[in-house]
Amino acid sequence: MPHLTPPNLKFKAIKLVIFDWSGVISDDRKPVYEANKIVVEKHGVEHENFQNWRIHTNASAPLYFASRGITADPDVLMNEYRDALHRARASGIHPVIYPDVIQTLEGLFPKKQFVVSMHPTNHLLKEAHDYGIAAYFSDIIGEVKDKSVAIKKILGDSMPASAIYVGDTIFDIQAAKKAGVISAGVPTGYQTKDVLSAENPDVMLEKLSDILNYL
Repeated sequence: MPHLTPPNLKFKAIKLVIFDWSGVISDDRKPVYEANKIVVEKHGVEHENFQNWRIHTNASAPLYFASRGITADPDVLMNEYRDALHRARASGIHPVIYPDVIQTLEGLFPKKQFVVSMHPTNHLLKEAHDYGIAAYFSDIIGEVKDKSVAIKKILGDSMPASAIYVGDTIFDIQAAKKAGVISAGVPTGYQTKDVLSAENPDVMLEKLSDILNYL
């Protein structure tokens, strides 16, 4: 059974809201899928269809490539992925902002808001600018290898209960738990509600703006 969060649950101490980007703020699944396809096929591996890729996608592009049997150096693969993502977008496959993002960011004010993502920083900054939401964030941190470390750095001397990390994969939930902060799952991105619920996040959302009911 899916994990359900009581709608009357409140986290009054939260002052810091930290978001993953892909699948939470930006629906970039199509360009990311195409970039994965470019790299995988470059290494002589047949790529999966979109639905199977969603099931098998991993915490980072190099980890996904490794799961497909590609043994190249992770830094080399990450550079290839960056180039492939640029090519995918140049071909007209663009990410789009989720429809309730601005409503959510405005509703969370004056809490401080951050982004922690494994995605290339230049892509994050460009998307934030293109979407008109860059000013909402105190910082946008990309190319993160361990999200829990970045979350702890943002937290600083603040209590873990004062921060929440919102993500769309079990790896985001795991990172939040490792950092000791409150975890929230949103099933609009790379993994389904059932998959996220099995990781037992503190909050299980239906869509991003539902977080306003808890803070």
